Amino acid sequence: MRKVCVMKLFSRRRAESWASIHEEVDATVKTVMEENWAAFGSVSHEGQDEFVKIMQEFSKLFGAFNIADFFPWLGWIHAQEFNKRLARARESLDGFIDIIIDEHIEKKKNVNGEDEAADADMVDELMAFYNEDRDGTNNLITLTRDNIKAIIMDVMFGGTETVASAIEWAMAELMKSPEELQKVQEELADKVGLNRVVHESDLEKLTYLKCAIKETLLPSYRLSCPLTIV
Repeated sequence: MRKVCVMKLFSRRRAESWASIHEEVDATVKTVMEENWAAFGSVSHEGQDEFVKIMQEFSKLFGAFNIADFFPWLGWIHAQEFNKRLARARESLDGFIDIIIDEHIEKKKNVNGEDEAADADMVDELMAFYNEDRDGTNNLITLTRDNIKAIIMDVMFGGTETVASAIEWAMAELMKSPEELQKVQEELADKVGLNRVVHESDLEKLTYLKCAIKETLLPSYRLSCPLTIV
């Protein structure tokens, strides 16, 4: 699984080829005030409300207090309702990802090889290893539908909650330090400008912003310390 993720899903070449993902990010930033959301490998808004509700429910469940985590013998107090919510959320997410996989299978049947390679997203890369019967395949690695769903779930939760938390902490710490916030803003205005969003190619030029992010990710440093030490 690690080899598949490193070589296929998160390689630099693959990241640079996902133009549709960058378009989704830009579109989401522009329309965030209208409460529009991005989806998997598509600029369509179909099913996005359902996806957001599922993610919100999981976020609540992840942070919910469960007395059984501390005192297992007291789990019976509210375990029944808690476990029911977990089961419902898991079933909803499972069904949602099934729809995504089915859509990619159908898309693969209707496009030629060149178009498929050009528009391939994360799910398409995983589907290249999909073999429902595990027979008659030339791949050294074969993935079942459950394998693919597990990887998608890991990416979904590992790439949303953690990133959102890091952004919140960075913004909160910068707001507590107006001088550092002003320096970051001045660097963005100077290196990027005020008429477009930040692109990945800009990051190498944003030295002070990178220092602020590094300090956010290193709890041993406080924002009141010189950012250049990071």
